[in-house]
Amino acid sequence: MPRIMAGLIVTCCVLTAQNVTVTLGDWNAHGIEITPYFSPGFAGKASAAAPASVDFTPLYPFSFVLTNHTGHPIVAYSTRWAVKDASGVVTPHYALVGSLRMSTIGRIPNSADRLVTPVNEPSGMAARISLEIAHAEGDVLRAVDMFSNNSSVAVSLEAVALDDGLVLGPDSNHVIPRLRGEGDGSKKLASDVLTAFNGGGKQAVLDLLNGIVDGPYPSALAASKMSAEDAYVAFAANTRYVRAREWLRLAERNAPLLEKIAYQQAHEPYLPVHYGAN
Repeated sequence: MPRIMAGLIVTCCVLTAQNVTVTLGDWNAHGIEITPYFSPGFAGKASAAAPASVDFTPLYPFSFVLTNHTGHPIVAYSTRWAVKDASGVVTPHYALVGSLRMSTIGRIPNSADRLVTPVNEPSGMAARISLEIAHAEGDVLRAVDMFSNNSSVAVSLEAVALDDGLVLGPDSNHVIPRLRGEGDGSKKLASDVLTAFNGGGKQAVLDLLNGIVDGPYPSALAASKMSAEDAYVAFAANTRYVRAREWLRLAERNAPLLEKIAYQQAHEPYLPVHYGAN
């Protein structure tokens, strides 16, 4: 089971009559340092770690700097913002960066800082970066409006995965089962598509994908509220459904291209994970 990071809550008044709290927990004992907005060291770290492409300073009151002292690169992490409105209703918002794929996107090298805000920084290829910047800038404005107009915001780092597969954190939204389910669901569908191609060509693939798309739609939101193991199964089914819809259109237009993509994804490695002790 995941190691639960419980502990100290630090509170600071930000903006008008608003409380922003950051759960520090015992992350530091495991080599992960959290520097909140109201810490004396935040400004310097945030300035050095902030991306040059988007102005995230309006989100700083709801942000923190994550410093990796684990001895391993961090390959994925999840953060939770619990937003309470004037009537006392709490709405959680989550952000996920990274994956269990063998990729450098989103990684935090050992000894490096990462500015963690409610909006992820652009990370696309050059051909898409301008579009991603525009989306991020709009997301910043929407997040500031939503967070600033509520009575309190509680921020917590929920899950961290290292490149050796070690996973830490309470993971209240089952991000790690989600990443595992997405990887395994995608690989299984790719393998099934290749089997269909080998057994019956394009028509067999269309029949396979149509059968998946015609089935019940597995909800990712429902999966996030299940137990960890049930969530893994549900996220795998959700990924299989979503990917089948995309691949059905591709199979109809360009079956040879789909076969190449399926081969690549069927053989793509994913990081196996193991949880830290309670």
